[in-house]
Amino acid sequence: SSSGVQKKLNVDRISKTSPLVKLAFDLDYIGGETNHSLEHFIIHVFTVYEAWKSLRNRYYSPYFAFFQSSGSGKSKLFNSLTDSYWVSYVSFATEKAYPQTPVLKQSLLSREGKELDLSYYFSYFCAVLQSWNQAQKRNAKGHQSWSKKWFNDEKVIDETIIEKHMSQVAEFGKEKEFEKYARELLDKMIDETRFPLIIVFDEARAMVATGDFESVRRALRYFTKGVVAVFADTMSSLCNFSPSPEADPSFRPRTYMELFPPFYQLCTFDLFARQKNYRDCEIWEYGRVMWAAFKSCGMTEGDLVAFAQSKLLGGHERVETPITMTTQVAIAILSSFASIEITPSSSLSKQVVAGNMAMCLHVSHDRSSIIARYPSDPVLAEAAAKLVQDTFNHEKRMQMLRFLANSLTNGLVERGKRGELIGSLIIGLAMQKCQKASFQKMMPFRYSQAVSLQAFLNVFIDIDEESLDTRLENVYAKFSHAWKISGGTSQQLSKALLKTGWDRGCYFLCEENQEAVDVVIPTSRNANSYDDGPPLLIQIKNRSGRGAIRDAFLKLGSAKLDAIKPESDN
Repeated sequence: SSSGVQKKLNVDRISKTSPLVKLAFDLDYIGGETNHSLEHFIIHVFTVYEAWKSLRNRYYSPYFAFFQSSGSGKSKLFNSLTDSYWVSYVSFATEKAYPQTPVLKQSLLSREGKELDLSYYFSYFCAVLQSWNQAQKRNAKGHQSWSKKWFNDEKVIDETIIEKHMSQVAEFGKEKEFEKYARELLDKMIDETRFPLIIVFDEARAMVATGDFESVRRALRYFTKGVVAVFADTMSSLCNFSPSPEADPSFRPRTYMELFPPFYQLCTFDLFARQKNYRDCEIWEYGRVMWAAFKSCGMTEGDLVAFAQSKLLGGHERVETPITMTTQVAIAILSSFASIEITPSSSLSKQVVAGNMAMCLHVSHDRSSIIARYPSDPVLAEAAAKLVQDTFNHEKRMQMLRFLANSLTNGLVERGKRGELIGSLIIGLAMQKCQKASFQKMMPFRYSQAVSLQAFLNVFIDIDEESLDTRLENVYAKFSHAWKISGGTSQQLSKALLKTGWDRGCYFLCEENQEAVDVVIPTSRNANSYDDGPPLLIQIKNRSGRGAIRDAFLKLGSAKLDAIKPESDN
């Protein structure tokens, strides 16, 4: 039966994902001039370490949070660290994620009948540092072999060593006792000038859920040198990695203590396209590095889009199962192809980064708000369009729009730009309607195909073919999502930018208060490649009537098409 075929297809997609994740993870790391993420991360580690050694009374503990959206390359970066640095790595990932370290994970989380406390984690870190020191004595350049053992889930430290330390510190009741014990241990083996051991806890929200995090961060603060810890996750609620004094009672109040700033500046978007200097790129080479990595390891286009759908929905295994529409899901889907600016101080901004593929662009100094956006990501835009047009029925689509309306009313989404937002939605849905009528449902990138400009305009107004300007014959538009840009009209109309939009399947939303043009849609005289078509200029009005229409035409007329800058001017 058709349902049986569909069920088998779903199971196949799930079973294919796990081995592909491992293959993608094992690809060579792309760094150098193409990707400076590793350098930025090392600078951050070094800055934290130097500040901890010199300003210990100012900071609580030598750790920082590292978070960013799923698929941005966090775990891959940690693995690449082992080529040059000493790294202790433990992943608390679920069974479907990669890399996994179930043996190490089991020894570090409290479970029923096994409560881990400050003494245990302090002893654990003592044992890790001793193992690191012994490995350095055997081979000063053996960082790769020692660090890889952690990623391979090997027992790097002996449990008896942990127990030995525990027997000596179990009765400690004062901070000074822990500090003295750690200082005596560190003085025997840590060189002040040496780069610290980087202790990574990946998918670290598991430690918050079990309550172990408070003990871990308290244990870390007694090590005055030699170590910097990193708690990594997609979770953007930084308060989870910086609990209040009430949630983390110390031996004495330390409300004046600061935490080190988080790290989130990954430079991996468009990584595969940048490697090719944006020439002859496939659609999956734009956006998140994850898509091109999976595709290069054998994932089909259909499975790639299906996987993107599941990630967009927060990790659903089967997109075809009933989807509970929520504000979080609705905004995530619509933001993937329309321009929706989520209020930085709202809880929604943190939720969509944590579970629905939004990217974090900035964190406020007090960690109370983050700027979360959906940058130009063609695969994610295709996934969103397929959900809206091919998966959801009319009732579900209307429910999604009601959630958006409520978000505007409640301040979860920026209200001041609602005109541009609605215009972006209308343009996106109109293009999807054209593509849905022109291309088969089974096409993996159905909503990333070119359609005639006349067909697109016909969604808004009926155009008589006989009265159609001959200059618009055989002109095509191709886009799946919006990309907001800054700069004046001359920048927006540069040929290089228009070609970029065509190649990656996006149109451009101009900056606010642009007098003449609100939207620029690249067009081409060739449906298969960019061929210098006249851009379609759109002005959005929040009012109707003949006066508004006349005003729009007058202003658009002033934005002369012959003002387009030549290719050499970028």
